[in-house]
Amino acid sequence: ATLHVRSAAGSTPLELATQLGAQAQQRLLDAIATPPLWVPDAAASGCMLCAKRFSSTVRRHHCRHCGANVCSGCSSRRSAIYKLGLDRPVRCCTLCFLVVRAGPSSRPAS
Repeated sequence: ATLHVRSAAGSTPLELATQLGAQAQQRLLDAIATPPLWVPDAAASGCMLCAKRFSSTVRRHHCRHCGANVCSGCSSRRSAIYKLGLDRPVRCCTLCFLVVRAGPSSRPAS
């Protein structure tokens, strides 16, 4: 399952993990092992983290770790994501940046 697909009950895996607490959320984000499918632009009218509405002046960006549609303020950090084969710093949302930087795959494989 992808992190941003809603279940029949209306919740995404990331929302459920958030309700369970920071540790559950971090475990879920750290478990990402393949490049994500990006959330289609039409599926989000606002930032998936802060809910700021997208417009001609508030551009949407995709987190390269989880695929979420986020505003520039929620995706201002960049980091290499070695576990996904991304050796150069790429755009990460604020949630994923902390996980990517602290996770076991934060350094290149030797």
